[in-house]
Amino acid sequence: MRRLLPMVVLAFVLGFLPPAHGALQDNGGGLIYDTALGITWYDYSYNGPSNSGATHRQALNWAAGLNVGGVTGWTLPTVSQMLELYSATRLNSTLPAAGLSSSESPLSTFTGLQPVGYWSLADPYLGGVFWIVDLGNGNWFQTSGAPCDAAFALGVHPGDLSSGGGATVPEPSTLLVLGVSLAGLLGFSRTLRGSLLI
Repeated sequence: MRRLLPMVVLAFVLGFLPPAHGALQDNGGGLIYDTALGITWYDYSYNGPSNSGATHRQALNWAAGLNVGGVTGWTLPTVSQMLELYSATRLNSTLPAAGLSSSESPLSTFTGLQPVGYWSLADPYLGGVFWIVDLGNGNWFQTSGAPCDAAFALGVHPGDLSSGGGATVPEPSTLLVLGVSLAGLLGFSRTLRGSLLI
């Protein structure tokens, strides 16, 4: 049991490591694959039917009705996906708010992003309310989704739409935790088997 304790502690610690930031790959046609999240972003900021902001219902309907190159099944991003996008785009200085022209930006993948608030899906783990994530400053706040609330919207789709596979590649830390866990189970089963023979 003493030999198993260090492996359990290591697996616990590794489980809390932050995910590595992935790259944003421009697949053409407004499709941008996020390697960290395993999703494809649609590089178009929907601003409602009258270009004055979309309600949450309008944003949901817009995403659900998207058909990009024959691909349907789009949705709004989650809060965590939006925050990861904010982090990735700020690190890569792709937002206009970063003060760089597109020729100066090290990664000019997104052309349609604005430094404003964007709708996310209602998150049952965060109270089941609607959230707006501001891509200008990274703030996020609750809203009731009332008709007077308005924000932009982005569409996301699971998988890499350029390859058509849709399969995601696990992060190295995930594989490490899985490997350590399996090694721990193997060691525990050997210890248990040895104690039963005595």
